[in-house]
Amino acid sequence: MFAITLKDGSKVEYDSPIKASEIIKNISEGLLRAAVAVSVNGELVDTSTVIDKDCDFTVITLKDAEGLNVYRHTV
Repeated sequence: MFAITLKDGSKVEYDSPIKASEIIKNISEGLLRAAVAVSVNGELVDTSTVIDKDCDFTVITLKDAEGLNVYRHTV
């Protein structure tokens, strides 16, 4: 079992590896539609990244400076 610490300080636990997109979907489907990347322990990664250990997890959207950079590099 491992724990994901969200931006607001709350924690969610999972028993098996899970894609970042599934974690986001469990938070909110609207947030999943807005997500362009995630920050895992401070490192920007794709929403398809598999999470399998304790980490700090922040969803990145176009409202975030990092999100705009991600968007600019993918267009």
